[in-house]
Amino acid sequence: MMLALTAGLAVLPACASADRADADTKAPAPAAAPAPTPAPAQAAAPTAKTGDPIAALGYSLRWIGYAPIASNARLVNLVSVSDELLVADDNRGGLALLSASSGEVRWARSLASSSTRFLNHFLSPDGLVSVTTSSSSLLNIDTGLDVFGQTSGRPMRSALVRMPGSAPFLQDGRLVYATFDGHIVGQGLGTGLKLWESRVSGGISANPVAMGPNVIGVLSNSGSVAIIETATGTSLRSASIFAGTDGPMASFGDTLFVASTDQSIYAISVRDGLKWRVRTDVPLRDGVAYHDGRVYVSVPGVGLAALDAGTGKRIWAAEGVDGTVIGVRAGMLIVWNGSTITGVDADGAVVERRELGSALKVRTDAFVDGSLYISDDKGQIRKYSPR
Repeated sequence: MMLALTAGLAVLPACASADRADADTKAPAPAAAPAPTPAPAQAAAPTAKTGDPIAALGYSLRWIGYAPIASNARLVNLVSVSDELLVADDNRGGLALLSASSGEVRWARSLASSSTRFLNHFLSPDGLVSVTTSSSSLLNIDTGLDVFGQTSGRPMRSALVRMPGSAPFLQDGRLVYATFDGHIVGQGLGTGLKLWESRVSGGISANPVAMGPNVIGVLSNSGSVAIIETATGTSLRSASIFAGTDGPMASFGDTLFVASTDQSIYAISVRDGLKWRVRTDVPLRDGVAYHDGRVYVSVPGVGLAALDAGTGKRIWAAEGVDGTVIGVRAGMLIVWNGSTITGVDADGAVVERRELGSALKVRTDAFVDGSLYISDDKGQIRKYSPR
């Protein structure tokens, strides 16, 4: 099924589904030794701060904390690895574990060189797994020391078979990641052995999306789609569109949702292949989100559009709202565009809009009624809890 989502919102006649979209589309160094752990930063007590721009969105300030980063470094990633733990990393190889309930720093260390980039962090039964562009490390959750190197004092890391181009997954003891040259790799976490490898046409820089306990969806920069079972690397569905994506993808059940730079929004399922396609007037630059039977995507000239996830039909459009839906608070969509946070109700009406500035990053630890974290490059972290 193919629809059109333009400023006029004209609907084109439906056409048969296929794995290939309609052809008439116009496609537009060694790691440093552990650093001494600094004294924990004491988080501020929870307060109801007058005039706080986040309060109008249904949140209250829980604490203000600080990730211990060097003066010449900047905070890059803040990852919620559990309800109780946060991991912060910087661009100089620094890593810190913080309490999610208080903001207190549990430990901090230097894990990588300044030329190595952190990609993701996970909590496993054996400890904290931190993955860089070259290796994965298993760290003691209490001390930050390498689990397998505590006796010798030397780091014990598993080299990655290939260099990832996006954030890896951890599934059932397997590290799964995609690469800049189009490979998807399953690798043993403790052994470092390659378990399987698959490949698509074109490099991969978009983060794969989980589609179940052992299934991921992958999209290359040139438009190759692969839905892969991660225990064995078996391809469950392949398809082709005309370009990649600049933002996050989403999924529900066996269906992958993509907002592509080829001026289209797609739903691709394991069972049906291409379920529907919605064409737009311009390339899409923001990510797509799924919630409760609807797909949300920002379309330039239209606004934030809500589409029926089963058919692609437009339900409403919030004019003037751009960005990616990062969460839902009490039924209200939370939209972030890199500088402005906006609350949009279930009918598409703008409830609140606040300018926060482009120097900040905004994340949620759960899509529905999760906590919201706001951080800056210098390491200040604010946690807001639903109220």
